[in-house]
Amino acid sequence: DSDSDSDSDFNSEKGGSCGDGDVDVDGDGSSPPPPPSKLTPERQKALESLGFVWDACDYEWRRRFDELRAFVSIHGHSRVPPSLRPLGPWASNQRVEYRKLRRGEPSFLTEDRLVDLIGVGFSFDPSRERFERRLDELRRFARENGHLRVGRGSGSFSDWFYTQRRDYRRWYLTKGEKGGSGSGSGSRFMSEERRKALEDAGFHPKMFRGLVDEDDDEEKEEEEPMGRNCNRS
Repeated sequence: DSDSDSDSDFNSEKGGSCGDGDVDVDGDGSSPPPPPSKLTPERQKALESLGFVWDACDYEWRRRFDELRAFVSIHGHSRVPPSLRPLGPWASNQRVEYRKLRRGEPSFLTEDRLVDLIGVGFSFDPSRERFERRLDELRRFARENGHLRVGRGSGSFSDWFYTQRRDYRRWYLTKGEKGGSGSGSGSRFMSEERRKALEDAGFHPKMFRGLVDEDDDEEKEEEEPMGRNCNRS
C-alpha cells in the first residue's frame, strides 16, 4: 500500500498519449473521423476479424484501464506509483485531464471514461486523500488522549504530524496573529484550506510558547492539553 504521490503531472498539462491535441482534435476523447472511403462492410468485417483497431486512442485507453482494474484488484487501491510504467504515468495523466475537465477545458476524459474510473475507485487527488486520512488519525488521537502531544518516532503518522506542525508554525510566524499580515490569509508555507482543517482538528498558536524557529529545541513547546478544540468530532 504505497503512500507515494502519484500526481506527477506526467507530460505537464499537455497530457500523454491521446491527450496532447494531436489526435483528439474534437476534445471528445476519440480520434478524428476518417475521410470518406469505399471500404465495403465486408472488407470492414474482414479487417476487424484480424484485430484491426479503428480507434487507436480508445483502444490504448481501454488497455491501460484494464491494467488499472487489475492493479486495484491486487493492491486494494488505485494509487499507482509513477515508477510503475506504463500504468503510473497513464494514471497521472488521467488526473491532468480530470483537472482540465473541472476547469471546463478540452479533455480526452469522456463521460464514459470518467464513470469507469470512478467505478474502480480511482484516486483523482492522492495528496488530498492522503491528507484527509491523516487528519482522521489526528482527530482520533485528540479524542482518545485529550491533547495533541504526538510522540516522535512513532511511525508515519508521527512524521506527518511534525511536518504539519512545522508548516503551521512557519505560517504563524509569517501570517499569524503576531505575524503582521492577519490570520485570514494563506501563505507559502500553508494553504488557507489546510490551516483551517488542522485548526478544526485542534491546532492553534498556543501549541508554541512563543515565536520560535522550527529548528529550536522542542522542549520549548507548551505542554498543556490542547483545549476545547480536541473535543470536536
